[in-house]
Amino acid sequence: MKFRLIYITTFLSGLGCFLLLNNAANAQDSTKRKTIDITSQFKPVLREAAKLNFHASPSLSDTAKPKLNYDIPSKFLLLAYQPGELKPVALQPDSVLPWYNYNYIKIGVGSVHLPYIKTGFSFGDGKSTFFNIFADEYISKGKLQYQRNSLTDIKLTGTVKSQNNLEWNGALNYKFDGNYLYGYQPDTLKFDKDNLKQNFQTFGGRLSMHNMTPTEFGLTYNPNVSVSVFSDNAPTYNHVNKASEANSVLNLPLRKEIGKTFAFDLGFTANLTNYRLNSNSINNNIFYVSPALLYKTSAVNVRAELTPSWDQKKFHLLPNFSGEINPFEDKK
Repeated sequence: MKFRLIYITTFLSGLGCFLLLNNAANAQDSTKRKTIDITSQFKPVLREAAKLNFHASPSLSDTAKPKLNYDIPSKFLLLAYQPGELKPVALQPDSVLPWYNYNYIKIGVGSVHLPYIKTGFSFGDGKSTFFNIFADEYISKGKLQYQRNSLTDIKLTGTVKSQNNLEWNGALNYKFDGNYLYGYQPDTLKFDKDNLKQNFQTFGGRLSMHNMTPTEFGLTYNPNVSVSVFSDNAPTYNHVNKASEANSVLNLPLRKEIGKTFAFDLGFTANLTNYRLNSNSINNNIFYVSPALLYKTSAVNVRAELTPSWDQKKFHLLPNFSGEINPFEDKK
């Protein structure tokens, strides 16, 4: 116990002396600045950034065969073993060309005393009225006796479009053909000039009317009438016989459109002919009605018709069936 007390007393004494000396040292240097010294081995370093690594992968092989569709239009070319025959076809005139009033006169003279004249004149405004006049005239003479002939031909045509969807067409014509019988054998025969003369005359005319566009009921009509009179005063050796023939035709066609593929036609026709030789007369008249059903597409065109007719008061039923097939239809 005595030893422990001595040790504790010594430790306390030493501690007190240390504190006194420390206070004394601090009190002696009052001018020194206060500093803090930090000693450390730490160095700041930035962390490495993460990088993305790209690795290319090989493409997968495609073993499927591609389907390639080729659309080759058909040329309809038929190659024969021998070259085919080519036939030129006349160019069809274009009816939609604008109307122009053209006039011309052609005059010519030949080695057989042939004065030749041909003329043509046109009138009208080109929109609603169209008129034409044509005339031909020539006279020829040969070296033989009575070797003469002449021709006169005059024709007038006209078209008038009215305001009520109607178009009128008409024509008048006159033709005179005169010649003599010549070159008979033997030459010692003598004939009167009037007995060798032959004259042929023709008078004619026509008139028609049609609607330019179908009516609200789908009807299309085109009534027309034509008249022609031919006269022949060709003589015989004994006396002069005069013959004539007159023909008149009346046609009344009517069409009804049923949809875009069907149509129904109904027409009436009267054909009257009269032949006269001096005081004798012969009539030949025919009347017929023509109902027909039509079926028309781009590939097929069919017409079925039954025509009841009366010829010289005798009844005849005339069937009329026709059809057209286009195997090379254009498909769009």
